[in-house]
Amino acid sequence: MTDAEMKALEKHKAHQYHHIVCDEFRELKIGLSDRGRKRSKAFSVLGIASSRTIAEGLKAVDASPFQTVFVVSEKTGEVLFALSKNEDYVRAARKKKKPKPPVPPPPPPTTDCCRLCGFMGGTGCDDLADGSCICFGADRGIGGGPNDPLEVLAP
Repeated sequence: MTDAEMKALEKHKAHQYHHIVCDEFRELKIGLSDRGRKRSKAFSVLGIASSRTIAEGLKAVDASPFQTVFVVSEKTGEVLFALSKNEDYVRAARKKKKPKPPVPPPPPPTTDCCRLCGFMGGTGCDDLADGSCICFGADRGIGGGPNDPLEVLAP
């Protein structure tokens, strides 16, 4: 890795989030009791409702001691995907993926954050208005802006 790439890595690491499809977690159903719903913010270090905004999801990742937050469908309790800054978890999740046929190359990234995503092995990237980006390493949703609900990112 060149010095320029190392500098870009350090500069944009704080703004890069990984989108991880969690096939093995699809069997897990998560629900909150009435009391739990009143304290849902306390649980956001682990999981967040898919109806919350993308910006809220990114803030939850930053606040999580695990650097990973699972996005859960409120209707079904199903884990849709994870947002993570935990590089160890991202690497482990990518290793578990079954090989897929090659996808056509994505358009050239427009920001340093997305260029870094491609360098780190991401297959796509969404730039957000606040300078953050979501790096997709597997199947991806249709994308969205910071004020859109997290469910628009579901595969």
